[in-house]
Amino acid sequence: MSLFTNRSVRHTPEVDRILKLPRRPQSAVEFGETIADRLTNLLKTPNGKQKLRPVQAAALYELGTHGGLFGPIPVGHGKTLISLLAAYVLGAERPLLVLPAALIKRTNKKGGEKERYAKHWRIPTNIQFISYEMLGRVQAATFLEELNPDFLIFDEVHRLKNKHAAVTRRLLRFMKAHPNTKVMALSGTVMKKSLLDFGHILRWCLKHNAPIPTTDTELEDWAQAIDEKIEEYERADLGALKTLSNGVDDIDAVRRGFRDRLISTPGVVAVTGGEDDLVSSSLRITALKYDVAPITEQHFAKLRADWLTPDDWQLKMAVDVWRHSRELSLGFHYCWTEREMWSKWLAPILQSAKNKPDYIVERISNVLEPMIGNGANIDAPNERETTYSKLATALSMANTTDSTSAKRGSAPSAGKPQNGRADTEGSVSITITERGKSEDSFASPAIAPSGSLETLSKAFHRLLHICLKLAKPPDPWRNARRDWSAFVRETLSRSRTLDSELQVVQACDAGRLPNVTLEAWRAIRDSFTPNVVAMWHDDSAIKVCLEWMKQPGIVWTEHDLFARRLAEVSGCKYFGAKGLSDDGEAVEDTDHSKAIILSIDANKEGRNLQEKWSRNLITAPPEGADIWQQMLGRTHRPGQLADEVEVDVLLGCKEHANAWRRALAAAESIRDTTGADSKLLFADVIWPSDDEIAGYAGARWR
Repeated sequence: MSLFTNRSVRHTPEVDRILKLPRRPQSAVEFGETIADRLTNLLKTPNGKQKLRPVQAAALYELGTHGGLFGPIPVGHGKTLISLLAAYVLGAERPLLVLPAALIKRTNKKGGEKERYAKHWRIPTNIQFISYEMLGRVQAATFLEELNPDFLIFDEVHRLKNKHAAVTRRLLRFMKAHPNTKVMALSGTVMKKSLLDFGHILRWCLKHNAPIPTTDTELEDWAQAIDEKIEEYERADLGALKTLSNGVDDIDAVRRGFRDRLISTPGVVAVTGGEDDLVSSSLRITALKYDVAPITEQHFAKLRADWLTPDDWQLKMAVDVWRHSRELSLGFHYCWTEREMWSKWLAPILQSAKNKPDYIVERISNVLEPMIGNGANIDAPNERETTYSKLATALSMANTTDSTSAKRGSAPSAGKPQNGRADTEGSVSITITERGKSEDSFASPAIAPSGSLETLSKAFHRLLHICLKLAKPPDPWRNARRDWSAFVRETLSRSRTLDSELQVVQACDAGRLPNVTLEAWRAIRDSFTPNVVAMWHDDSAIKVCLEWMKQPGIVWTEHDLFARRLAEVSGCKYFGAKGLSDDGEAVEDTDHSKAIILSIDANKEGRNLQEKWSRNLITAPPEGADIWQQMLGRTHRPGQLADEVEVDVLLGCKEHANAWRRALAAAESIRDTTGADSKLLFADVIWPSDDEIAGYAGARWR
């Protein structure tokens, strides 16, 4: 038992109930092989030519026999057909199939998977479709009660692991009000890091036959004892869970005991042992360590020592340091500016000053810098005239030609580089782009990058930082925004009826919640219009990607800005939301003789890319084993013709290394707990050891 906690998993009636649950004598796949032909004959159309796979047969049999199904089934095993036939097997009158939005179009469109499968199988025509995204919106608040489905089908059910998300809260309330509703849940990544990721889902599916406690409190005790990401001083004693390992007092043995209890439970169909039997291609994962420019090392030194961003914003949370590190390693970072100040004045000043001699750039800086301490307010009437005058002076100087400056007797000082270029050590590579208020949109660049990033002088770098400080959000605005965000988070954490910020706003306006914080935020909200500005300072990662992209393959990206910059300089297409490029082409239809760039978030699910590409480059390694599993499953899946699927991973900072280490640990925990093997665990991995990484020089590795 931990020195700091006296918590221990108690032996309760729930433990006895779970131990007494029946066990299936053979694996789901083995059982499915014995019934696949018979079920195929029952479920196919008279002219059907297809045959059920063993996993599909086992899943549909267990569903029909037990009235629910919990299916941790990996990619490539035919979950779509299972979800479409499930309502027929149960004879459901009001079945509702919930999918990610990207999969609905592929499944339910004209000529889509539902229509194609209907030629071979008895697909019912009464299935209603809705996306997780839509079900979580305010306009769908009463959708479940109005439809009153008698059967809920969840494909990619890991979308419901977060019990605080609006869509999950809505379903939790519906299932509490309608506990007898039948449920089938499918996903290859049901667990990210905890039993709590899927405990509520497993209860929905199997009701009182679920091999987990029926109360959240007891399930939390189990999780505190066997989850992977628990600090040892917080870990609960295994206690009664040792009955799952025949008394062995070892956390790995208990995890394996729970896994065996879970996957042998009637109503649970899991695929264990990996996908080697279905995918003949091997899988290789290789780290690509790369060098960065000196300016990036300087930015990292500042971040590590003082938790400061390059433009001197103080960070307060470790998660912010993590996020900024991953951006810096790719050569950029974001900051917020005031829209009018930036767009009308500061961006044009920078645009014009970009190619001016340093002596002009320094004069502009000298005009603007005093405004930082005294304030640059374009809203206050008594300050507006002075502010505009100084900004106009700076803009005029930026627009001035060299010959005009010479007539005024303003000759360049000795030793100053010309045309904004720096020949001395310490110069920086930087370009600036401007994005709209929405984090998902990309506006026209304020200082447009073209070709490789340009090397600009220290003088311009100083001017840039002055401009960013002048345009930063005012403290009263930031404080009001922080207070309102905290109020929303606290309210949602306590409420049983509210699911989103909009609903909290509506409750405040209706008098059901205090509205003081909301009114304080409303009073100042419109005084500052956020404008997201991206600063580029290093093209090292871009160059590594360009070299890799000389051959066909998929570049997986976490950051939209990096993806679009890479698309610009490479000439390759970027596929973001819904798997579409800017010109509307679908990733499945694009030319596979070239490299492409994909958003991880938008394309990790529902894309069958194995017939086009076998090379992958991951520019920002995720820490979630579930994300890795989904992403790798786009090319390492049945139908891949290459002998080997190659996965190269950019390794540019300590956070990249830590993300990889956490993903591996999570993959092992998931395997031991649910029996689901991860591709990370059977891949051939070429990765530096922890000792090697600890020996790397530079602040980015500290």
